[in-house]
Amino acid sequence: MPIHLQTIFFLVTSLISYGLSSYTLGRLLSLFERLELALFIDIFRLIAHPLGFALSALMLLVYFFVAKVVSVRWARPLGWLSGVWMGYLTLILFYAGPLHLIELLLSALDLNSKPLSQSLSILSLASVHIGLLYGVWNASRTPLLKNIEIDDEHIGQDLDGFKILQLSDVHIGPTLGRRFVRKLHQICQDVQADLIVMTGDLVDGEVRFLGDEVKEFLSLTQYAKHGLLLITGNHEYISGGQSWVNFITSEGGRVLENEHVNIHVGSACLSVIGVEDWDAHKFSSHRRASLEQAMKDLPANSYTLLLAHQPKAAPEAAEAGIHLQLSGHTHAGQIFPFNFLIYLDQPYNVGLYHLKQMKLYVNPGTGYWGPPLRIGTRAEASLLTLKSKL
Repeated sequence: MPIHLQTIFFLVTSLISYGLSSYTLGRLLSLFERLELALFIDIFRLIAHPLGFALSALMLLVYFFVAKVVSVRWARPLGWLSGVWMGYLTLILFYAGPLHLIELLLSALDLNSKPLSQSLSILSLASVHIGLLYGVWNASRTPLLKNIEIDDEHIGQDLDGFKILQLSDVHIGPTLGRRFVRKLHQICQDVQADLIVMTGDLVDGEVRFLGDEVKEFLSLTQYAKHGLLLITGNHEYISGGQSWVNFITSEGGRVLENEHVNIHVGSACLSVIGVEDWDAHKFSSHRRASLEQAMKDLPANSYTLLLAHQPKAAPEAAEAGIHLQLSGHTHAGQIFPFNFLIYLDQPYNVGLYHLKQMKLYVNPGTGYWGPPLRIGTRAEASLLTLKSKL
């Protein structure tokens, strides 16, 4: 990432972290005071002041340094601590925050009372802490293997039953590493797909810290007859873009950068097209997603599969005559209620969509980013089986 973008990101993130800490820690203290929980009142009185808010903000920022500035070999526990703290404050904001608004409204209408206030406080604390425990447990589970059938008259008979395993948004980095990659090995070994595709955001960190774990990920190619194909996501560019493409290529991996490969099965042909991330140009002026370039010299009558990290690429793909697009990026919101906020940036959230002759499948993320939490969503490895209508 260019230095000016790094500086802007750090400053904005620092301000957001301090503001989030100020509100949420103050809110917790208020809830404990209403419930007269002396021990927690004493603890949060110690940290609910400017210095405490600054330390909280610093703890949140630690996540963005692990695997980028410091090694995961010793700092991954700090990444977990920072990620859980990030999730904790986020849940206070989104779960206890709305109840705070209700309290303010009731007070403005002179309808609030001590018993009601205490009840709302209990509900706030319960939703936050139950949500935190459930979210960490759910995020730590082995990704769900979901089966999807794709039937299409453009699928040649020799491609009938062809299995594509889609992984997306693994985010090897501050919290996810070798242990998680081994879970993916087990899934791929069990499935024995014809092709494995990785639709972006494999990493969150630099090659020097994560290279060995990514090597282990790339060895998934052994479980598929036609190997493993990858594309870049926005987090590859945040983490050094070209250095990751060079590393993956040097290790025998194949990253599709506005290009395609043809897989011939009998008399049928599957053209797998990969484009760079939708936002690549924001990180590097000479990089940009180009579907036109990627589709150049496609064989006639091939079944076209587009790998595009962000689902917002779908309308252009449908216009270009693509048959199937696989995307990720959204995480399906990852933590309720973010699943509703996704639509502010992406027109497609999760699952199977139909656009003209094209089908779009959006994977909700095989891993996660940031807080090691999933609430209302589940990590997924998507197994798509092609079915011929001929």
